[in-house]
Amino acid sequence: MEKGWVVSHLKPPSEFMLVGNIKTGHLRGNKKATVILLEFSDYQCPFCGRVQPTISRLINDYKDSVAFGYRHFPLSFHKEADEAAIAAECAREQDKFLELHLLLYIRQKSQTSSDLKNYAREIKVKSPEKFDKCLDSEKFRGLIEQDIKDGSKLGITGTPGFLIGVFNPKTGDIKGEVLSGAQPYNVFKKTLDKYLSRK
Repeated sequence: MEKGWVVSHLKPPSEFMLVGNIKTGHLRGNKKATVILLEFSDYQCPFCGRVQPTISRLINDYKDSVAFGYRHFPLSFHKEADEAAIAAECAREQDKFLELHLLLYIRQKSQTSSDLKNYAREIKVKSPEKFDKCLDSEKFRGLIEQDIKDGSKLGITGTPGFLIGVFNPKTGDIKGEVLSGAQPYNVFKKTLDKYLSRK
């Protein structure tokens, strides 16, 4: 596969080689695993919220063998999703990413700036004032935009989208495929098992 493939083609075939390092975002499970499931998602997307229990179950079942990553892909027609993604990064600064991440999927219909600041206090960030300043400054907007660009290069056009494959830590390459939508547990399981058998 030539190196320009991801840049020059919007939609990958069912299996592809991603050439070049990919930022894996927020990792859970076995962070050193070579098989990875990388989610591109939107905090206001109903299907993204619907698939979270499945992802939690997968993390529990594959915690020793798979790395689970998360990157932001807020859709333009979800008016508050962009700021919610920034809020999650502001929470990460205070080691509270996962707490806010999970809460945002529960509170999908209430994600105004005021709501987000209240949620930060609910999850007990160390410094609410620092969180507020971070959110107001939009200091992580560039990171969110980069996530969107990277997802788009992989053919992610909607949410949730998942990149599943084998990661080579030496080269940064991933050989794998994209799954779209809130797929049932067995679809994820079948795909993960396929790549685990190739290690």
